[in-house]
Amino acid sequence: MKQRLFKVIALCLVLAFCVTLPQNDGNAEEMYAYYLTFNQIYQYEITREQYESIRGSWNELTAEGVLEIARQIVPEEKIPANLTNIGIRAVPRDTTVGELPTYIGKDETETTDTSSDFLISQGVLVEYLGKDEVVQIPDTVTTVYQGAFNQNPSVKKVIVPESVKYISSLAFYKCPNLCYVVFAGKANTVGEKMIYQCDSLVNLVAPKNSKEFNYATKNAIPVFTSGKITLGESKKTYLLTGDKENLHLYNAMTSVTWKSSNPKVASISAKGVLRCKKTGTVKIRAVSGGKTYCLQVCIQTKSENKRVKQVIKTVIRKGMSTKEKIKAVHNWMIRNVKYDYQNYLHGTVPKVSHTAKGALVRGTAVCDGYSKAFMKIMKQLKIPCKMITGFSEGGGHAWNLVKVNGKWLHVDVTFDDPIVNGSNTNKTPRYTYFLKTSAQMRKDHVW
Repeated sequence: MKQRLFKVIALCLVLAFCVTLPQNDGNAEEMYAYYLTFNQIYQYEITREQYESIRGSWNELTAEGVLEIARQIVPEEKIPANLTNIGIRAVPRDTTVGELPTYIGKDETETTDTSSDFLISQGVLVEYLGKDEVVQIPDTVTTVYQGAFNQNPSVKKVIVPESVKYISSLAFYKCPNLCYVVFAGKANTVGEKMIYQCDSLVNLVAPKNSKEFNYATKNAIPVFTSGKITLGESKKTYLLTGDKENLHLYNAMTSVTWKSSNPKVASISAKGVLRCKKTGTVKIRAVSGGKTYCLQVCIQTKSENKRVKQVIKTVIRKGMSTKEKIKAVHNWMIRNVKYDYQNYLHGTVPKVSHTAKGALVRGTAVCDGYSKAFMKIMKQLKIPCKMITGFSEGGGHAWNLVKVNGKWLHVDVTFDDPIVNGSNTNKTPRYTYFLKTSAQMRKDHVW
């Protein structure tokens, strides 16, 4: 019996999900929890040292060796009698998923269905093992567990049924070709980093006001309430000369062919990169699956005032609240303005980077340039706004105050557009310094 057990474990060790710790600036032990896992479901928390020790010698360990280590750490009654798999996990502590089912238990009658591409246990999708491009999660699943779609290179589209009520953080993790996730229903809980480092992601589909829809909005992921193929929410967009824009045919699974009605005004590459060359109006056509989709692009000369109007036409929608308008402008600046990092490092920041023109026309600025540009757009929207100067992180700094529902709140667009790994190419909005009270800002800002 013992020999048979070891044989089964040895065959299943390849299923172990071992997370490589990402680089971070904080204390790793505080940021992560570490677990030994049994049968991919039960887990027992261990120390960072125990985790690192096992991970460091994982390739050399035999099934007997892993089981022996487990027995030295875990009480015997916590190890399932029908043991088929042992693994280790590192779970970010800041990505809790709320009221997920408890995976540490005494129910030895639990069974795991491994007869298909889906590893499912008690309604929990533990892992997708298949190689399909379009994946329909079975409607018996109620929970999509962390790492269920872990670095799967085949998956391009995942359809999540109404039955799913819990979606863990890192459920979709480093899937290089994942373009679309369609949520048919509304989950009770979604993880803070439900979709993480999936660099090909184009858009989500989710019910309006669902947690999935709000997740997409918060993380600046395009989201639609239907899977209808479209070039965007509007059939017309506004840009300025010299602008470069990446266009997408949302929800399209087939290849796309792009064409401009007047390449001298605006050209478009085979990958959908639009370059605005001079003033005028062009029609951009995207052909996919035998159908043609059109977008009208209106291009004007580049100036501060025209940029302000262009931003408002592009991101402000009828019926938006004051907070939503502020957030839309905040996000546009993060996606379209770069911090003048190299000049800052060398002490050669030009005067224009300290101005609204630097941010709005050149697309490059430092903190006061960000702040002046933000203030200029707020003025056009008739939202009370000031620039405030002071200190943060040991140096001079500038940011904004905006008035929302009678209260002055802080917005630091510069700090919400961080330098990541020495690069100023970040396009992902953060909200660490968005609409904060003075008490919250005083933790690391002085004015």
